[in-house]
Amino acid sequence: MSITIPCRQLFIDGKWREPVKKKRIPVINPSTEQIIGDIPAATAEDVEVAVDAARRALARNKGRDWASASGAHRAKYLRAIAAKVHIINAGKIHFGLRSPDSSSTVRAPAIEGVAAGEEEEEEERDDQQILSVGTRRRRRGERERDLPIVWSSSSDRCRRRRSPIAVVSRSSFSNLGCSLISEGRSRLFCAEITLRKSELAKLEAMDCGKPLDETACDIDDVAGCFEYYADLAEGLDAKQKAPVSLPMETFNCHVLKEPIGVVGLITPWNYPLLMATWKVAPALAAGCAAILKPSDLASVTCLELAEVCNEVGLPPGVLNILTGSGTEAGAPLASHPHVDKIAFTGSTATGSKIMSAAAQIVKPVTLELGGKSPILVFEDVDLDKAAEWTIFGILWTNGQICSATSRLLVQESIATEFLDRLAKWCKNIKISDPMEEGCRLGPVVSAAQVKSLI
Repeated sequence: MSITIPCRQLFIDGKWREPVKKKRIPVINPSTEQIIGDIPAATAEDVEVAVDAARRALARNKGRDWASASGAHRAKYLRAIAAKVHIINAGKIHFGLRSPDSSSTVRAPAIEGVAAGEEEEEEERDDQQILSVGTRRRRRGERERDLPIVWSSSSDRCRRRRSPIAVVSRSSFSNLGCSLISEGRSRLFCAEITLRKSELAKLEAMDCGKPLDETACDIDDVAGCFEYYADLAEGLDAKQKAPVSLPMETFNCHVLKEPIGVVGLITPWNYPLLMATWKVAPALAAGCAAILKPSDLASVTCLELAEVCNEVGLPPGVLNILTGSGTEAGAPLASHPHVDKIAFTGSTATGSKIMSAAAQIVKPVTLELGGKSPILVFEDVDLDKAAEWTIFGILWTNGQICSATSRLLVQESIATEFLDRLAKWCKNIKISDPMEEGCRLGPVVSAAQVKSLI
């Protein structure tokens, strides 16, 4: 199905609004380097309008509409957003990668998403060796830790969850869930929602160049994240005015949890909608009003989040979305005196500038900056397994991720053999247009990023 980039405006005070200076930025498909649409370009003037809208949202009806409303009230909106984004756990999860020593794809059973209470049936199946790992939800009584899922075979697709390298048995991954949904929550089956998930995944693949399978998994996690923070929002109600014991009877003491106010959220291009959700969902759950400024290299799906918020009736001004450059939109947002906190994910250099601007008015900031993560390979490891996960660690998200295993430290006694195995795995990676079936490595996000790498 052909997908057209929607023509959107800035999202301010619950409405689509043309930028004050009427500027727009082209959207370039990194696979073809062709212009496929455009997005609005916010400036300092638009930031002023958005900040005013956010502050009005917090003060409306003396705060009872949002900031001082119950967590359960806000949770309803978060769950409605999740429901609009995708259908939870519908169908089967297929992951896979071709073995370098085989002419055919490694075979493992496709695993269907399992709801709570179906553990026993899953565990009765025969054990079969699994080729790599991910995570699943823990069962009651288990320690909170990463637990394995499978890379399967039938469509050469993959799915990543952060986890240690391991070989596990088939019986160990019952109760699978593609999203972080609350245990026991009913699945949602709706044609409209299914279409929304597919559309968002395709838009994101076209916008930032990630393989379609990866963007589809990201959209699953977007809905799961809104569900997760809906649960936490409800949990806030029980914690309000929690008493604090003091050794003096003349004093009463309790804890009051309040939103910090208006928050500015600046996000990168490697996980456009998911990274935005990691910031938006907790901010809304806490009762804040948010201004989201996504990367100008990948903003399309963030603007679609605005449309979803409109559809579910989110109060005006609670979430505002400004697309544009870091210089013209991000910097004015970070330094605005009526923005109470900034959360930023991106480069160390930009993070330093944001911290400096915030320091002038002692504004709190949360920064997630670049990384240089190592992977260590010792002589007692399964070399094929280690080679597979080394490639996976550096090439996931087209190698553009802060947690990429960009340093490789190998025990000298196995270095030559390991590098040979690594080369074999590399030759089996499919490099193609991210919309193609089985694509495992797509383009770098922009020509400027290519130059910075070379």
